[in-house]
Amino acid sequence: KAQMMKRKAKEAREQEEQRKAAYEKMKMQLEERKNDIVTKRAELDERQEKARQKRSDELAEKKLESEMLVKDRAAQVERQRRRKLYEADQLQQRIDADRKRVALLKSQQEEMLLLRTKVKEAARQQKEKIQEALGKINMNELENYSEN
Repeated sequence: KAQMMKRKAKEAREQEEQRKAAYEKMKMQLEERKNDIVTKRAELDERQEKARQKRSDELAEKKLESEMLVKDRAAQVERQRRRKLYEADQLQQRIDADRKRVALLKSQQEEMLLLRTKVKEAARQQKEKIQEALGKINMNELENYSEN
């Protein structure tokens, strides 16, 4: 009986040691899983942060591109506006020059009409003088004829 009790006690100790070993083994496995989960969570957080940063960088780049496009378009519009102003100014200068030429031509035309009128008047007066002179000559001839 004593040997049997020793053997049972030994078996009980071995079982207790096996249970403790299994418990420790399970505890280590749980600790390893816990560490794996923490590591994987950290990796996931890091990937998410990288993805967020990448999206943020892409958005910032798109915003910068958009701003550059807006600035380029504004500069283009400003250049077009200045070109149109320049063209309008050139056109206005041509219009003003044409108006001056028209005014000059009108005044020259008026001078020509005035000169034409003076020439006609002078020609009429000249014609009258010639007719008068011819009339005198004819009268003198008639007188001379009638004296002869």
